[in-house]
Amino acid sequence: MQNLIKRPFHPLVLAIYPVLALFNFNASFLNFSLIFRSLVLSLVGTIMVWAVFNIFTRDWKQSSIYTSLFLVAFYSYGHMFNLLQGQFGNVVRHRYVGIVLLSILVALYWLLRGKKSQAEIYTKNINIVTSIMFLLAIFTSSANWYGSFQANQSARASQELLQANNNQIDLENLPDIYYVVLDSYGRTDLIKELTEGYDNSWFIEKVEALGFYVAECSQANYSHTSQSLTSTFYLDYLENVVDEGIVIPSWGNSTMLGRLRGLGYTTYAFESRSAGHYDLNPDILLSRNTLLAGEFTLSGGINEFESLLINTTLIRLGANIPTLSSRIRLFGNAELGGYYEHYLQSIYILDQLPNLANVEGPKIVLAHIIVPHSPYVFTPEGEYDNSNPGEHLPGYANNVEFLNRRIPEILNEIIKESATKPIIILQGDHGPTDWETSEQRMGILNAYYVNTEMESELYSSISPVNSFRLISNHYFGSDYELLDDRSYYFLDLKREDFRNAEFVPNNCLVN
Repeated sequence: MQNLIKRPFHPLVLAIYPVLALFNFNASFLNFSLIFRSLVLSLVGTIMVWAVFNIFTRDWKQSSIYTSLFLVAFYSYGHMFNLLQGQFGNVVRHRYVGIVLLSILVALYWLLRGKKSQAEIYTKNINIVTSIMFLLAIFTSSANWYGSFQANQSARASQELLQANNNQIDLENLPDIYYVVLDSYGRTDLIKELTEGYDNSWFIEKVEALGFYVAECSQANYSHTSQSLTSTFYLDYLENVVDEGIVIPSWGNSTMLGRLRGLGYTTYAFESRSAGHYDLNPDILLSRNTLLAGEFTLSGGINEFESLLINTTLIRLGANIPTLSSRIRLFGNAELGGYYEHYLQSIYILDQLPNLANVEGPKIVLAHIIVPHSPYVFTPEGEYDNSNPGEHLPGYANNVEFLNRRIPEILNEIIKESATKPIIILQGDHGPTDWETSEQRMGILNAYYVNTEMESELYSSISPVNSFRLISNHYFGSDYELLDDRSYYFLDLKREDFRNAEFVPNNCLVN
């Protein structure tokens, strides 16, 4: 141990720690696979910087100290800038913070220059400090993983068994199930209200012409994706699924998916920039850029975690200087903000979705499309436009218009190519991302393509929590009672207390 502590390993620890710490802070809605590329690039970049410093110092211990100083500055810049701007407002500029940081680094390098005799003492002390930091991060990660394990165990225990009679099921002609989630797709009346006049009714008419039932007054059960879809997959409200203080359980452990897998269904899901918000544990993950069976990606554009990480680093200095950010490209064609990769992922899902109808064997497909959710980078024709990715008007209406043009043809192709009439749920997980009232946040698109018997039980205000209850009853021999349709406005993702959420009444009236 004495020999180990004298060896300069602290730069490698500092390459891992910021990535792991940021992951721990957001572990409630991130998948570990999202950070793999960040870890690899951080380690490789650190080794390269270390090697450069060693060329000048010709001493591995002294160069390791220079490298660690650089890493501290690199990974703390964004945090420092946010702190200063929070205290002093917009008078804080990147050019000023960058100059101060550079000056501090130069001064420290100058003070340490030529002190090779003290490098061993510095190395030992820095090794000890960074090792403690690393162990704390590992402990936090382990606690998060254990919390997730507890949540899954609790969810399994709380779920009632499906009282199903297989004799009522035609096992030779099981229908494919498509659960298409259009993130932030609001109800028609609310879209018109929040976009100052965009009329969505023609899209609803096209969907109805395909044979869908559209619930005109539907509301989401929860105001955030992870909460909303967990409730949908578990067929219940979260207070009956999640123990107080425990993280949201994996969707892959839900009773419905367990039942479908038992019947021979294959689960498909698409990678998206929000894939880390859930753990469906699909049998097949479809991705534009796949390595190691789709779990880890080294190619392709910036994912959601990487965008978050970049905003904490010195790279943010370049990203916020227009003349530089317009020229910066990482990982192929991806822009620094990840907008172009989001665009390509969304197009990929829409292009590939109808092709699954030709894949043999019963399947359930989750297509979570992060549109019309911001960033608003789609033109109505489906071209890429990042001129105002954060502007609600007209960005949201443009994103909606793009989907309205694509979705009906995709649904029509799925229906035509399916050997057995499929089950299709077309749903918003919550309403628009820019809203003024909780009711505007909760109103959603909710449409069903199902058999005649189930359609006869659908009603205008049905909410997602009852979607799979009805499907299970009419297709898979269960006998669920329908729950009261309730909506809860709750956006504090750090506090998993679903019992204190605001109840949102449904005041929608059908014309």
